[in-house]
Amino acid sequence: MTTLGDMLIEARKQAGLSAHDIAQRTRIRQVAIHALEADRHSDLPVSGYVRGYILSYCKICGVNPESYLEQYERQSGNNRRDAISGAPYDYGGGLLARKSEHEMTLRVVLVAALIIVGIAAALFFLGQRGDDSSQGLPPVPAETTLTADAEPEENQSSDEENGEELTAFSFTIEARSGRASNVRVVIDGNEAFNGSLSSSDGPLPFDGVYRAELEIESPDNVRIIRNDEDNIHVPDHGEFTLTAGDADG
Repeated sequence: MTTLGDMLIEARKQAGLSAHDIAQRTRIRQVAIHALEADRHSDLPVSGYVRGYILSYCKICGVNPESYLEQYERQSGNNRRDAISGAPYDYGGGLLARKSEHEMTLRVVLVAALIIVGIAAALFFLGQRGDDSSQGLPPVPAETTLTADAEPEENQSSDEENGEELTAFSFTIEARSGRASNVRVVIDGNEAFNGSLSSSDGPLPFDGVYRAELEIESPDNVRIIRNDEDNIHVPDHGEFTLTAGDADG
């Protein structure tokens, strides 16, 4: 029996996209994309968000989401009709909207607008106070310009002192054939992936990286390739860091 996850994976492959591409373009966490493709709906938020994920996924793949939503309803037993048209969903212009979601969006936009206006007003009044307090103060002497013979500051990094410029790198994580492992990836301080990776998921590519912190639960079950050339050795404890300054990764 073909499941929603099978349909989504097929649509993604037909569009020539990876799960990482879908996550980047929809702004949905990649772990949620993998859960959706694996039909692990219990790992996802409430049903309203699941539908939103499906809509965004289908939009990126360029397919009509109606059959995908119907399949989700059959699998979940949650049949929700459009409050305006009476049809299950109204697809047009690449967007789907239900009345409740539209009202929620309007409320969010209104609250965001009020917050922006409040911040702008606060910054304006702070600027006015700053201008008033600066009146009557003696002029600030011009900053001294360092000559070519000036010593570099102590807190400069060795790369800056040596005139070296770090270059971003790319790497890929993939599960070995018939195997799987829990994987956590933190890219430049931000969590990029945290979940299970199996050989059926395909590789996880990461580009434009300066620092990557990795935790591999089963090191023997995965392999890591840096810049499409180097096969990175994964230590037995599974925790290590890749940086742009490492010549060999």
